[in-house]
Amino acid sequence: MAAQVNRKPEAVRKKLARMGLVVVGQANTSSRTTTSEQETRIRLDIPEELPSVEEALKVLAGAMDALTKPGLSRADIQRLAKVVNAVKVYQKLFGEYMEYREIEVKLEDYAQKYEQLAKQRGLDAKQAKPA
Repeated sequence: MAAQVNRKPEAVRKKLARMGLVVVGQANTSSRTTTSEQETRIRLDIPEELPSVEEALKVLAGAMDALTKPGLSRADIQRLAKVVNAVKVYQKLFGEYMEYREIEVKLEDYAQKYEQLAKQRGLDAKQAKPA
């Protein structure tokens, strides 16, 4: 996540802590940000499947619609603005993820083709090195 937003991992952890979010499954817990007992903690539920871009756009449309309604408190406006920013980040990362998946599929295809060629030439695919 830190690489995706061009930040150091510790900076991302501290920002998440300031937002009251808990990183689930964090391996390195040597440095922690101290928080008051009154701070609300939110446990992130990791979804089985990624929301589609269409679903993210619907969330964005809902947030934009809510922002046009009169009588919003400052906290409501800030929360909706964060939703809008989160959707923008999600769309960017989702696009990058799809590109990575395409690359992975191509690499798997190339690995299979290489293994087939190595077998045809009587080579052990794990020991043979491409030219």
